[in-house]
Amino acid sequence: MGKINQGILGGVSGTVGNVVGASWKGIDYIRIKADHYNDANSEKQVQHRAKFSAVVALAQSIKLKIIHPIWNQKAVKMSGFNLFVKENIGAYDEEGNVSDYSLLKYSLGNVPNADDLAIADDAAVEGGIKVTWSDNSADEGAMATDQLMLVAMAADGIYVAENRCCKKCRNCRCPSSIWTRC
Repeated sequence: MGKINQGILGGVSGTVGNVVGASWKGIDYIRIKADHYNDANSEKQVQHRAKFSAVVALAQSIKLKIIHPIWNQKAVKMSGFNLFVKENIGAYDEEGNVSDYSLLKYSLGNVPNADDLAIADDAAVEGGIKVTWSDNSADEGAMATDQLMLVAMAADGIYVAENRCCKKCRNCRCPSSIWTRC
């Protein structure tokens, strides 16, 4: 049985015949149940499904450490998960592989990225790396208190450094012990 909320002009929830009413992220909508489904399974559909499956798998792996704290804050009338998929699907090729790593986005917002980012082995720390960058805290939208979140993609998964690096410090030592797998 369907239910009309807030009078005739309000949202509808439930089913009446083949009409379904629901609300998602504050958007009221109605739709009709499909009477049949014909999967053409064209080459273009198969390629898009491969891209979509790959970006969804990435999103699933980083949901708790990256999507919930960062992307959910920027999502409007959609989930942070859906926004991440939308923004990153273009980085994948038709076979579901990352074709351009520079197109992957792990954060979204107005704070400018770190300039002149460089990564090198850190001889002073076993298994560690040293990350350096230029201080751009004087640029519009940047502040000296901004922090970098380091994310690394490896063959066996995505890793996030538990330590945050202050942008004005211009370097960060990262021993292997601070990395956790998503």
